[in-house]
Amino acid sequence: MILESYLGAFANACKSAGGWYGLDLFAGPGLNWSKTRNKERNGSPIIALETESPMATQIIAAESYKRSYDALHQRTERYDDRIQLFKLDRQITKSSGQPMYFLIFATDHDAGERIMDHCFDQVRIRVQEELGQAQLFSVKEAPRRKRLGEH
Repeated sequence: MILESYLGAFANACKSAGGWYGLDLFAGPGLNWSKTRNKERNGSPIIALETESPMATQIIAAESYKRSYDALHQRTERYDDRIQLFKLDRQITKSSGQPMYFLIFATDHDAGERIMDHCFDQVRIRVQEELGQAQLFSVKEAPRRKRLGEH
């Protein structure tokens, strides 16, 4: 839900650049189970491959677990050259041995700020729709817009 919103807005912002590439160092098996929706959901590399307007030129995905890598390979064969898979020989970890996770935001530019505003707005709306939860407090505009002094 969040990634779909982010990548859709990101892809749209990349139209003038002629396309975009994705990098997923923790690709997983390409399929996840949503406890919220009680059904299967595409994993991040497949979400990126199916994002349009424009479609990604190429997604580079890496996975360290053999079973997850094999499942992802099977699930992404239909995308041909648009995905490049790498089998990592070990998990990327911090010096403490804990797994390391990355999330890169495109917020150093006005276009990146608009992407994040769109994502925050979509998540706020989706929580109400999908979980049936009322808002804890009223938000009339994206929090980031208010922080930036935009109205």
